[in-house]
Amino acid sequence: MTEIIVALIGLFTMTSVTLIEKVRRDNKRDHSVVAMKLDMMAQGLGRSIDEVRDSAQRTEEHIDNHVADHARGAFK
Repeated sequence: MTEIIVALIGLFTMTSVTLIEKVRRDNKRDHSVVAMKLDMMAQGLGRSIDEVRDSAQRTEEHIDNHVADHARGAFK
C-alpha cells in the first residue's frame, strides 16, 4: 500500500512539474512576442515624434517669417 501512495505522489509531482514547465515556456514565448511588438511600435512612434517635431519646427519658422514681415511693414 505504501508503494502505491508513493507512486501516486510521484506521478502527481511529475505531472505538476511538467505542466508548470509548459506554462512557464509558453509565458516566456508570449512575453518575447509582446516585447518584439512593443519594440516595433516604439520604433514607429519614434519616427512619428520626429516627423511631428520637424513639422512643428517648419511651422514655427513660417510664423516667425510672417511676424517679421509684419514688423517690417511688408503687408501695407
